[in-house]
Formats: sequence, C-alpha cells, structure tokens
Amino acid sequence: MKKNGWGDKLDYLLKSRFLYHNDDYLEFLVSKVWKLDKVCRIADFGCGFGFMGLKMLPLLPEGSSYTGIDASPELLEKAREVFEELPYDADFLESDVHNVPVQGNLFDVALCHALLMHSEKPENIVSEMIRVTKPGGMVIACEANRIAHAALVYVDEFEEHPGFDLGFLQKYYGWYKKERDIDYNIGIKMPILFHKAGLENIESRLCDRVNCLLPTTNAEEHEKMYQAVSEEGLGTRIDDERAKKIKDEYVQCGISEKEAEKIITKLRGLKHDFIENGRNYSVVWPGLLVFTSAKVAKTEE
Repeated sequence: MKKNGWGDKLDYLLKSRFLYHNDDYLEFLVSKVWKLDKVCRIADFGCGFGFMGLKMLPLLPEGSSYTGIDASPELLEKAREVFEELPYDADFLESDVHNVPVQGNLFDVALCHALLMHSEKPENIVSEMIRVTKPGGMVIACEANRIAHAALVYVDEFEEHPGFDLGFLQKYYGWYKKERDIDYNIGIKMPILFHKAGLENIESRLCDRVNCLLPTTNAEEHEKMYQAVSEEGLGTRIDDERAKKIKDEYVQCGISEKEAEKIITKLRGLKHDFIENGRNYSVVWPGLLVFTSAKVAKTEE
C-alpha cells in the first residue's frame, strides 16, 4: 500500500463500496455472529472515508464509539465531513496502520475492510490490531479473493469470459505476492493468519452480496450499479502506458511477450466494449469478500 494511503481514490471508494455486502447481512453478523450487544469502542484500520463506521454504528448499542485510522489526510477529511452532522461518537486518526500511536488494550473491536489485500506484511497489521484490542475483545477482517471473484463475474453479452484463465491468474497473483508481498487472495487465508497470530474462536463467512446490472432496473439504481462495476474494473480504460506496465508484469511472471500482448488486447477490447455499450448489458458481479472474526485471548488472573 502506498505510504500516503488512497487519497486519490476517493471517487472510486464512494462509488463502489456498496457492492460488497448487504446491510441486513451485516446486521446479522453484528447481532447473531459477533454478538456485539454491549456498548463498545471500535477501531477501524484503513478506514478511508469511514464506510464501516457508517454501517456499524447504527447497529451498535447507544454510547458506542468509532475511531477511524488511515494514512490519507484526504480520506480523513472526507470522513470528518461525513460524520460531522451524524449523532455518533466518532474520531479519526492519521497514522500508518502498522504502527498506531495509541495505548494497548484500548478497544473492544479492531476491524479492517479491504485493507490487508493491499498491504505489505499484513501479519504485522494484524499484530497491531491485536495490540490495541482488550483481552477478550474481537478482531475482524473483511478481505478479498480475486481469483474466485474473476471466476464468477458474468456479462451475458460477452462471447468471452471477462476474467482471465484461472491458471494464469494463479500464476500471476502468486508472482505478485512473491515479488510485491501483496496478496489479492488473502480473504480465504485469514483464518490461518489469525490462528498463527494467536487469536481464538476463529469464524469465517463469505459476504452475501451478488450484484445485478440489468437493463430494466430503475434508472437511478441502474446508473449507480453501472458506475460501480465500471470503477471496479469492467469500464476502466487501459491506455498505452498502463498496457506497457501490465505487459512487463506478465512477462516477469513467466509468460511470453506474445501471450501477454494477446491477453492485453482481449482485456482492452472487453473494457472498451463495456464503456461504449455496458449500460445496455446484463451483468452479474459477486462480492465474494470474506469476513473473518476472532477473539483476543484473555489474560490469566
């Protein structure tokens, strides 16, 4: 993750966050799975504009508080603006999530949402989340599985699948993790990462949301969905500079220049087609993030 955070990604975050899980499912997790039925203090690592605070605070007992932590001053400025008129106890801290300047054992819950998948040394962030959480408190991560997601994205009007060959994706993401220490499929691995970190009572669940972009949808909702899946990748142009960078990465991970060029040509064609015609297409876009929760071990009396 860039040291200065995602300050240039605000528009993307605002348009796309709703794609990942339904509000009633999050309500189910809060009340039935995590059982957050007492006043609690929450720390949100990599909070962005406070998305998870906006979702969780209405579901928690009155008096609960939320602290958003992010490296981006631009995103935190937006978060403060969003929460300014809301009746919640929320504050925001500009900090590297690997080293948060707060005392230990401070929060009842430490969570992150689509943070570890973009971060080097995610195990260090998990350790920091554990450090700031009280014994008996909870650590929660919601993270992605890009290979599984790519396998299930469907555009009815495309003759070719909009994702890559899964064998290629495994090779590419394996190389990316080795070379960049970034794991875009970390979601399904979180129970093991939590176990190695010494957490207890580990439980993991797939996010429930499957998004449908259909031509007959209400016009406002249809445009919202179109913009969201476009921002997530279906409708983002690949210029020559970006194409060269992608090609170089593919060649480095072991495929030939000819095959790399073939993949990029296909990808550019699909994206251009979607930009021009996608509002009339039928698209199924699964969330497929994974929520993993666990308890911090209680200290012996």
